[in-house]
Amino acid sequence: MLVKYSNRFLLCIALLSVMSLVARVASAAHIPVTLEAASLGTSFAGESPVKAIDGTGLDGSEPPKHQGDLNLGDYVQFWNDVDGDMAKNFIIMNLNGVYDVDSLRFWNMNAQPTRVGRGVTRFNIAFSTTGAALVDFGAAQSFFPSIAPGTDGYEGELFAITPAIGSTYALLTFGDGTELAFEGTFGGDAWSGFSEIQLYANAIPEPATFSLLALSGLALVGLRRKRVSA
Repeated sequence: MLVKYSNRFLLCIALLSVMSLVARVASAAHIPVTLEAASLGTSFAGESPVKAIDGTGLDGSEPPKHQGDLNLGDYVQFWNDVDGDMAKNFIIMNLNGVYDVDSLRFWNMNAQPTRVGRGVTRFNIAFSTTGAALVDFGAAQSFFPSIAPGTDGYEGELFAITPAIGSTYALLTFGDGTELAFEGTFGGDAWSGFSEIQLYANAIPEPATFSLLALSGLALVGLRRKRVSA
């Protein structure tokens, strides 16, 4: 009798382990990126690119909503004509792990009431599996966000991307790099900016996780066979 209940207990534990691990493997989640490098030419004081990737200005709801205001710490903006080449403006994000990135949410410049025209009209994102040098990144995918409303409760825009398998870094650029002025803005002036970007992905399990999944599966099979033979 004790063996019977012991087997049932082990079966439950193994099953719960498998369910938990499968859920962790399958669930897409926000990647808490950090700033690896940036080149944004001249930017206003207090508008570090870190503010555009760390959740500053978001309210913590799901999906997160940006609160429009004139606080310079809630977004990043920069001179969009760096030596006549918009392509020289970039932000490199460290994913701090290995991910299959499959979507992103982008909040354009949401400052009330006059700066929404400085929001970018085009941004590009590329991914690297090897390192953070510019030469390590693959071909970029381009997106064309709408102008922000300049009000509280702004959810940004969710974009599906061609999955970037095994990514460790992301490179964010703006415009197409060909025009000298107003490149990638809604004509607000020669400044560009945005409020926030978040990447979403399925985390790739470490080898230990795969081993635990396999062991749990074997335990289930073994207990099932023992129960049938009994």
